[in-house]
Amino acid sequence: MVAMDDWGVDIISMSFGYPTNQVDGYRELEAAILYAHSKNVLVFAAASNSGANLDRAYPARDPHVFCAHATDADGNRSRFSPTALARDLNIATVGEAVQSAWPVNLCDMRTNPECVQCKSGTSYSTPIVVGIAAFLLQYARLHLASQAHVMKRYYILR
Repeated sequence: MVAMDDWGVDIISMSFGYPTNQVDGYRELEAAILYAHSKNVLVFAAASNSGANLDRAYPARDPHVFCAHATDADGNRSRFSPTALARDLNIATVGEAVQSAWPVNLCDMRTNPECVQCKSGTSYSTPIVVGIAAFLLQYARLHLASQAHVMKRYYILR
């Protein structure tokens, strides 16, 4: 909540999820999501990596959160991404073989001097979706100034 108030963030990205809301810190996370919603901060979370075996993870299943699914490079649903919900917004983008920066202390500088790895999961599609949303908000601010505040409303984007 400090970032929302002190930094004036527009978007929060969460590349994690729990199979249930019965976890330590659930109430605090739920309160933060509701607070973000009240401040028109857009919240995105990774769907899950359990494929059709489990539903969306929490917090991605929260009604105030945009759930990010994953696709392959051709736009096909990734096998690890949960099934889309018929009566809900299903946002998806590439989440397979995403070239990612990797900590230097975990890299073999002889074989991987750039310290990058290809990773897959909805945790990798989520920041890409967030980047697209940030681009749209900035575009609206620059080119549709009178409409920019409208785009930050959760229900307008849904």
